[in-house]
Parts: sequence; structure tokens; C-alpha cells
Amino acid sequence: MEVRYRYRDQSITLQAEQIADSLRVSLPDGSARFVNAKRCADNQLSITEGERTFRVPFHWTSDSVDFAFGGRTFKFEPPPAIEKPSSQSSRSGVLTAPMVGTVTEVLVSEGDEVRAYQPLVVIEAMKVLAAIESPFQGTVAKLYSAKGDRVSHGAPVIEIEPI
Repeated sequence: MEVRYRYRDQSITLQAEQIADSLRVSLPDGSARFVNAKRCADNQLSITEGERTFRVPFHWTSDSVDFAFGGRTFKFEPPPAIEKPSSQSSRSGVLTAPMVGTVTEVLVSEGDEVRAYQPLVVIEAMKVLAAIESPFQGTVAKLYSAKGDRVSHGAPVIEIEPI
């Protein structure tokens, strides 16, 4: 999963991967940290790294989450939106994983006919579910993943042939 945060005029992108009950966060300097985060009832997060635990206040906005830590405020934003493909490339039927996660449901089988926007596969990462939908009416040509498989961001998951 990709996470961006902004501090002053600087935007930094982190990669986070769920490993067991922890998050492995890859930092811009190439180092990695394993952390556990738990939401508390009082709009605070309890973040544990090794033996240290921090309580960090946060605030949701319409497009970000703001954290206060060490006298500074950090704004976490969603990664930039992926541009919509042109009408010609939208006919490509190989659909990829939108994030690192585990396939929790495969709702179709090879050979099934599907309609546009029909949910095909569900991927879960850190209790966040992402449904992969068919971009057009077609037939399931190939399943690259099965229920329970771990997938990487951008990995092929399913292929649809247009009708």
C-alpha cells in the first residue's frame, strides 16, 4: 500500500505492507520499521514500535488525516489518482491488484460472462477491502489468483476478454 504525507512543502511517499499483526513501513532513506497501530476511542492512535508506544492525536478531513507528533503536524493523503485509460486502452482485459493484500473472494470462474462494473475479485489489506470490477462486458479468460493468495500491487489478478 502506498501512503503519502505532507510536511510543509514536502510530499513524501511511503510503502507499507501488512506482515502478521504489524506494518512494515519502508522509509524514503531505504530503512524499514515494523509498527503496530491501534485506534483509541479518544481520536488518538496508539503506535508501537519495538518497546516504545506513542499516543498520537489525529483529525480526519474530507481528503486527509492530520497527525500531531513531536510538535509538528503531518498531513496524510491518499496516493495520486491513477489517470483513466484512453478508450482504446480501456479494452485491455488484464486487471491488476490495486494494493498489496490477500485475495479474500473470487466471485467468478474462467469462462463466466460478466457485465461492466460487476465485482470479480475482492482483496483485503489491513481490514480494507478493495473490489476489482470488470471495466466492460466480457468473458473471464484467466484467473491469475485464487482465494487466500497474497498479491503485490500491480500484479495481474484476472483477465477479461471483451464480447
